[in-house]
Amino acid sequence: MDTSVTKRDFGKRLAQVMLRMDDLDTFLNSLTQMIAEFFEVIWATLSLPDQACSQYMIKASAQRKRELGQDRELGQIDSPAPWLKDRQRIVTRRLLDEFGPQLAPGLKNELNKADTLVSIPLFAGERLIGVLNLGTKANKELFSKEELEMLSEFAELIAGIINSAVSYHNISEQKLHHQNILDNLVSGIIAIDPEDKITVFNRAAERILNFKSEQVLGKDVCMLQGNLANLLLRTLHKDKSFRREELYVLPENILIGVSTSQFYDSKGKLLGACMVFSSLSKIKKRETAMRQQNLDLYWSNVANSLAQEVKNSILKAKVYTEMFPEKYEDAEFRWSLYSTLKRDLGKLDKFSDKVLNFAQSRDLVIQPCQIDKVIDAAISSVLEGRDVAEIALEKRYSPNLKPLPADSQQLKEAFSQIISNALEAMGKEGKLSISVAQESSPQMLIYNLPEAVVKGLPATEIIVVKITDTGCGILPSDLPYLFDPFFTTKEARTGLGLSTARKIAEKHQGIINVESKPARGSTFWVCLPVFLEG
Repeated sequence: MDTSVTKRDFGKRLAQVMLRMDDLDTFLNSLTQMIAEFFEVIWATLSLPDQACSQYMIKASAQRKRELGQDRELGQIDSPAPWLKDRQRIVTRRLLDEFGPQLAPGLKNELNKADTLVSIPLFAGERLIGVLNLGTKANKELFSKEELEMLSEFAELIAGIINSAVSYHNISEQKLHHQNILDNLVSGIIAIDPEDKITVFNRAAERILNFKSEQVLGKDVCMLQGNLANLLLRTLHKDKSFRREELYVLPENILIGVSTSQFYDSKGKLLGACMVFSSLSKIKKRETAMRQQNLDLYWSNVANSLAQEVKNSILKAKVYTEMFPEKYEDAEFRWSLYSTLKRDLGKLDKFSDKVLNFAQSRDLVIQPCQIDKVIDAAISSVLEGRDVAEIALEKRYSPNLKPLPADSQQLKEAFSQIISNALEAMGKEGKLSISVAQESSPQMLIYNLPEAVVKGLPATEIIVVKITDTGCGILPSDLPYLFDPFFTTKEARTGLGLSTARKIAEKHQGIINVESKPARGSTFWVCLPVFLEG
């Protein structure tokens, strides 16, 4: 046998098989079939390790003449593999006939059982990545020394090719898995590399931006709309991340929410910048509908409150007017008419003042003030003229409170509204507790405030006023509307008190929050920053 010619022929056939590496199963079967045909064996199998590398399973098989051999089922365990892994050498039946008991007790039986003539370990470095088993030759002859040498010589090359094919398959599978995840996300994703080329453009991005991925992948990011490209380029080259940016994109002028960031490999090398975005059109439509619904409800409450206040007074005036001609000479009637009109006109006057006061945007007169003194003034104002003999008042003010930049008169009004509301909830007896503390904004969560509310506060020290009563509490169904203008559950009330208090707190860049349990009482928190922004 001309060994050099045979090796060249085998190399050519191997090169042809390598053209099928894009499909792992096809490649492994073609490789096994080619080897079986080249060495003229009745059958051949190729075994690869499972995911845990604990067992070697038959992944490809070939039979030169089916009628002469038994089918080797895929997935069967390859018994010689453990021995080959330890010895790192080709094993033949003839070798086992001569040295079997000394080499591997029991291995000869395994080879005989499988009708295996030669087992070739395929090593990539020190790792056994496969086993090639060859059955009896069609001419019943044994493998020659030259054939065994050629198998040994080509084993490393075959192992390298199989290892590359398996790695390529795994990478392709992983890439496909990642692509499937990207394509099934509802958010659009765009990524660019350090050369500003687009590397990722998922299906959601195609849908939202009306581009096909094949139109943009590998292209310069500047081919996208200017605002999108600008955000990505600023993120990539200036390390400027964006969070929840809102912008409009053509051709349909869709509003989208955008976030961007750089991304790196495991060694910290910059790989590019990515953008995640989603359409806000449906969300904005819902928000617009909700705002309109709230606006309708607001004006409905305004109209009902105004109509009720005015109608009550008009009804009394109408009754007295109808009686006026007959009762005019009656002094008692004239006094009753005068008293009623004076009282009701006074109520209408106060009501109109409250409405105007709420509607008008009064400028803040900012001066340093001590919050404890403002609260004490509010308490005195509310308690004046009230029967509070059975109301216990507890005050806990932290020492060394910093001066607060505020409009003390408007803050007094806000606290008066909350304290008045608490006293009305308790009736003639109960306990009113008022505390004042100074905290940093990250500590605000200890006051049971929603995290989203706390994040809305300026990053500075915060004055926290806590007002707790033991009154009737607030129904859970009423809590969402508690600060809405004209919302009230009490008769002869305008429903503007707590709305005014919230408006004043917000003008001071603060917040009001409430927690309440029916029949157990309510707690109001008023949080005001020590330093105003802007």
